[in-house]
Formats: sequence, structure tokens, C-alpha cells
Amino acid sequence: MKIVGKVAGYKAVLYARCNHKDELALEKQLNTLREYAEKCNYVIAAEYSDYGCDFPAKRPGMQEVMQAATEGAFNILIVTSLNRLSRKQTEMAPLVKFFTEAGVKICCVDDIKCEPIIATELYEKIQEIMSAKRN
Repeated sequence: MKIVGKVAGYKAVLYARCNHKDELALEKQLNTLREYAEKCNYVIAAEYSDYGCDFPAKRPGMQEVMQAATEGAFNILIVTSLNRLSRKQTEMAPLVKFFTEAGVKICCVDDIKCEPIIATELYEKIQEIMSAKRN
């Protein structure tokens, strides 16, 4: 786990997801996220989780995350990896756009570049990848 430094002013939401109902795996993800938030001195506003691989906006936990983002309840979403949001780029792009418009940064703890990133940059990167695949 790479810690980029202590950033004051972040109210974090932790989001974990497992494809299958596996409470131990879900708790392990949440513990990793809690440790990361603590080391970065982020205030944890809430924790959400889901089971399954449905379209993200159909997952109850993700619906709550999106509602909280709309209400301005947090400004950083912490996940272990981007694939916890969605494994499909076509589903990821609208999610990232949503969080961008809500002013929420996304932090992926297990990914190589583990620093809060502006969701717009991520959205642009996804669009780049999708364009390259089409060509």
C-alpha cells in the first residue's frame, strides 16, 4: 500500500465490492481502506459495500454512494482498485463522469498510482483507452 502523504480536508467514503457473497473478502477490503484512510488522516464519512457484478448504478451500496456524492457528503471515494467500481470500461466512464461532476476524487489503494486523482483525468484516460481499442 503506497501512501502519498497526509492530506487535510478530505472526507472519505470507503466502497468495497465482491462478486460473490464473501463476507471475509469484503471485510478484508474494508480493513485495507480503513487503514489507508487512517494513515492519510482522512475523515471517514461512511462505508458502503455490495455483492455482485450488476451494473454499478443498480447496486444498493453504489446507489447510496452516488446519493451521498450528490449531497456533497464527501470529496474522496476510496476503493481498493478501480475494478471494484466496475470491470467494464463502458460502465466505468459514466461513473467517473458522475463523480467528476460531483467534485469527488477517486483513490485506488492497490493500483500502481495510488494517489487521489481527479476523476476527470481518469475519465479522459478511459476515453483514450476505448478509442485505441476501436482503432
